Amino acid sequence: MKKLYKNLLKPLMIIIFSLSCAHFFNLTRIIPIIPKKNLSLDISIYSVFFTYLINLIEDYYYKSKISVELYLNTGRQFLNKKDENLSMNEKKPATIYAKIHCDDARKILNFNLEVILKVPDFVSASCDKSVVQENRDLHICKLDSEDMVIPISVMANEISGNKSDTIYLTIKENKNKRKLIIKTNKMKIGV
Repeated sequence: MKKLYKNLLKPLMIIIFSLSCAHFFNLTRIIPIIPKKNLSLDISIYSVFFTYLINLIEDYYYKSKISVELYLNTGRQFLNKKDENLSMNEKKPATIYAKIHCDDARKILNFNLEVILKVPDFVSASCDKSVVQENRDLHICKLDSEDMVIPISVMANEISGNKSDTIYLTIKENKNKRKLIIKTNKMKIGV
């Protein structure tokens, strides 16, 4: 989508805005030194203006946006893979690792980000002193640094789970008691 916007939509918007402004607003009325009825010069000036304006809007948008990468894996050495399968049983707990990487640590302070692990009914999970709540959410931590690796212990309570069950790792923004999901990663469970 970014390539489509950059290569097609953005230039198309600039051309449409420039042509419509050149048609409706004659620059010779505003700037008298421009020769009259010089449509190509009007379009060029409007194109430069709208390119600058759209770039300012993009800069503002990207400065207010946070980019977070989530990885959920069974081994510490494979923390850049996504969507790995997990096998566990009632007797032996499995350890999964959540790796969270943010592009800019300064932006984290502006957002109130929580890392939440959602597990199915037949799985219990714990991380430090946190355990799974009634709504099957495990609040892992509040995001406060650029790179975090969090070990989570998971264990099957009973063998009634099916292979399509999934553990979801989610980062949510909690502002004014509203939760906005920013990013989610998942791990399939085979019991």
